[in-house]
Amino acid sequence: MTHPIYTLQQLQELKLGEIKAIASRMGVAPEGDKRNKDNWVSAIVKRQNSQTQKIATATQAPQLQPTRENPFTVEEAAKSGYVFSWAGVGNFLTIKGCNEQGMVVVNDGCDDLCFTIQRIELMTYGEVVAKPQQNDEIVVDEQAVAQVELDQYIEEQADDYLFHDEQQPANLPQIGDTHFISDFLLRCAQVGGDYATVWDVYKDDSLLGEVRMGWDTFWSHTMTLGTFATPQEAVIDLYESLQALLEEQRIQSEEAIAFEKVADNRWESTVNGILVRITLEDGEYRCNLSDAVFADYDGVIVGALVAVARVQEKRLSERTERANTIQVLEHRDDKFVVQGSDNKSRYTVRPKHLDPNQRCECADCRHRGSKCKHQIAVENFLNPNLEKELLAA
Repeated sequence: MTHPIYTLQQLQELKLGEIKAIASRMGVAPEGDKRNKDNWVSAIVKRQNSQTQKIATATQAPQLQPTRENPFTVEEAAKSGYVFSWAGVGNFLTIKGCNEQGMVVVNDGCDDLCFTIQRIELMTYGEVVAKPQQNDEIVVDEQAVAQVELDQYIEEQADDYLFHDEQQPANLPQIGDTHFISDFLLRCAQVGGDYATVWDVYKDDSLLGEVRMGWDTFWSHTMTLGTFATPQEAVIDLYESLQALLEEQRIQSEEAIAFEKVADNRWESTVNGILVRITLEDGEYRCNLSDAVFADYDGVIVGALVAVARVQEKRLSERTERANTIQVLEHRDDKFVVQGSDNKSRYTVRPKHLDPNQRCECADCRHRGSKCKHQIAVENFLNPNLEKELLAA
């Protein structure tokens, strides 16, 4: 991944929003007040200087770059100082050569990591491959290779303070620590408890959600029950899940972007049954659904929709849990009569009705068009019955 080189004068002539966009692409954040333009400029210049020093020796003479049609061998990659970044996220890795076990050794700027040549071919998209002929002086110890792969399974692509042993990690981060994964900013929000660490994930100053590392060293996030081997995978899946949810929300409700100005520096809208209030205070935009601060109106709108998606996801999770206490009493064609265990109230559910507001008699469905706990209870009732029918067939 390459970036253009900016002079100090060029940066100073740009607007703050343009400078932030450049910094985001480079994965840098300023020290001190983020509203200060000079702090952003200093951070970009500092990163450019450090990167220039790293590649200075490599640019003294023109060198051929590998392609899938004309790839490097591991030896050629090591000799030329070949650098790559897998999937565009994580640290830049430099190939150093092969060890005695026949594993390819790469360095992430801090530590040496070992991978099989097959993994290197995958991670470099075929730009680095095995050497044409096997060197008889190197005998591959398959058992040692398997052990090294196992040891590297959890720690690959991770920084020192994100690395975890099987025992309770002794090098956990501090609350408030930050870390960049591509264009995403991670800020440590919790250490210890149900999870070893919890990180808030931001993109363009918008809070997307959180990723969590369990004590088993696997990662998860707020939009799925699945687990991931690395924080990079968890962050990317969180972002893609949110984008899919926002697109679904946009299709279902055109009112999602219609905000009415109700007073000076105050806008309100009801998005999918959720009241969203936006205020402008001291030049900063805020939303009632999160603590995030935004520099412009467009940014806070996106942040508000993300917050609505998170509230909806939380409500759906709560409804799913409450649905376990609801019993299906009667079933005829597409009509189901259900009863709650708390107040014994009965409702008729018609899950196939074309109008979402008519699929249940409860107020949550009639007035908001939401998938209520009664509909979820019917879905839970139908799934086991469908499995029985398939097994019987």
